[in-house]
Amino acid sequence: RILEVPHCDFYFGNPIDPINENMPSYFEVISTPMDLGTIQKRLQLQRYYYHINELLDDIDLVFRNAQVYNRSHTAVYRLAKHLRILFLWVSRNPCKDLSDWHECNEAQKLLVINHYSNNNVELIAEVPQLAPPPPPQLQ
Repeated sequence: RILEVPHCDFYFGNPIDPINENMPSYFEVISTPMDLGTIQKRLQLQRYYYHINELLDDIDLVFRNAQVYNRSHTAVYRLAKHLRILFLWVSRNPCKDLSDWHECNEAQKLLVINHYSNNNVELIAEVPQLAPPPPPQLQ
């Protein structure tokens, strides 16, 4: 269903071809390329993913790679950032309604990705300074 998001298939649906897409440094920057089309083929083969976390890691890798390679002002980066945050939230909250997600503000969404991902140094810097939680009550 991710591929149904507008522009998602165009940007993330196929392996990157550095020559045809004028991205000659792609494999120097991205050591483990991944795309949603490859993931879809692996799912159809039913022999690649033996644990759900392997699938979730590959989907997350697609969006992390896009954020690492592209500059933050580009449409690809912004779409990857949005989809990654949404993907992480949905994958960790499969029973929740998406209306809950749409009610979150940007700071809350960034806190979600900070909570669920260890590979988000760049995003952590974008989280506004929030008051620390109160200390735990001793009984």
